[in-house]
Amino acid sequence: MTVLANLVSRLEDAVRRAAAERYAEQRERIIRTGGAGMI
Repeated sequence: MTVLANLVSRLEDAVRRAAAERYAEQRERIIRTGGAGMI
C-alpha cells in the first residue's frame, strides 16, 4: 500500500465514522421529539 492509498483509506474511515455519529445523533433527536425533529 502506498502512502497516498493509506492516507485516502484513513480519510474515508474518518468520514464514515463522522457520518455515522451524525446519523446516530439525528436519529436520537427524532426519537426524543417523537418525529417532530424530522422537519
